[in-house]
Amino acid sequence: ESERALEEARGADYALLGEADLSVVALANALESNGELAGVPGLVVRSGDGAVRYGEPQVVDDLDALADPYFDDLDFRRYMWDVLGRGRVPGGTAVTSRGCPWDCVFCANACLTRRKVRFRSPQRVVQEVLRLYRDHSVRHVVFMDDCLTLRRDRVLEICDGIRGLGLPDLTWEGDTRADRLDLELLRAMRSAGCVRINVGIESGDPKILESLGKGVTHAQIVDALRWAKEAGMETRATAMIGLPNETRETIRRTIRFLRDLKYIDHPYLNIAMPYPGTRLREIAKAGEGGLEIVDDRWDSMRRWGNAVMRVGDISPRQMIRIQNRGIILIYATPRRIWHSLTRAGLKNGLKMLIAFALRVIMRIGKQSIPYEG
Repeated sequence: ESERALEEARGADYALLGEADLSVVALANALESNGELAGVPGLVVRSGDGAVRYGEPQVVDDLDALADPYFDDLDFRRYMWDVLGRGRVPGGTAVTSRGCPWDCVFCANACLTRRKVRFRSPQRVVQEVLRLYRDHSVRHVVFMDDCLTLRRDRVLEICDGIRGLGLPDLTWEGDTRADRLDLELLRAMRSAGCVRINVGIESGDPKILESLGKGVTHAQIVDALRWAKEAGMETRATAMIGLPNETRETIRRTIRFLRDLKYIDHPYLNIAMPYPGTRLREIAKAGEGGLEIVDDRWDSMRRWGNAVMRVGDISPRQMIRIQNRGIILIYATPRRIWHSLTRAGLKNGLKMLIAFALRVIMRIGKQSIPYEG
């Protein structure tokens, strides 16, 4: 797949696989000194016969040894985030860890990091949050970890550190798993400024969910989202349709789950994509689980408004229509409409709701298929 990427990107001469923090420096040094490229980890080079790959991709073991991110040329006022009760504020991103120990069918992380998890020290994380706030006027931080609460003890230490900064207008959020949350932890996070948590539901059908290798149950998901609401947080939940062995009925179950679970403020319904490095791609290439890849262009692999696989008797075109109808069914409830209108102030909420509705309507156009929720 990496060789194919370089062949298709005709303007590129080199590609680096894995985590390129250190290997990009090695490549730059080798090019500057006309040195040996074969010593650069994970390097793919264009050649007259196609592409040549050197060595295995690199995974950075010590995240604290990396330099701090360079933010000086970024104007964070151009990157605004919606925060409950505050409207839009300058937002920035950070990570406290890299990697994930699980091997979900749909995720390429296992290929990228070989399921190896590494952590930054809580002190470095808190220092970076302070730098974003003090030097760049960031008021909302989005932690981009695969699973922010993987280790409960260090999350509590990070919360203590952020709380100790004494920044009352700083808020933050992150992604995690339902089985790595509890009410006490969520309350500690909320007291440190965490206003939103995102949990992966993946599927509303129990059998489909079990087949994905995620290792969570619907009961755990419901508990986690309920606890988040009790702690005073806004909740986001993501699910997807078009998975192996998916049927119209399993899709209906997913849409119903997202629509009916009152602890979800923002549900997201995506279409599964066979990304390179995922087991989902291998399943689809083998024609298993009722999957067939009909559009293998990587720029087509967008989870919203596009589909690249036939799933059983459901064509990509039909899957897009089902997604559009599903989004309307999920959001067209009095509770969600009211939350969308009031979360950032009535005026801003109305603007965002109208913009969202127009995007959906434009995608649907005049095309629809019968769908019973």
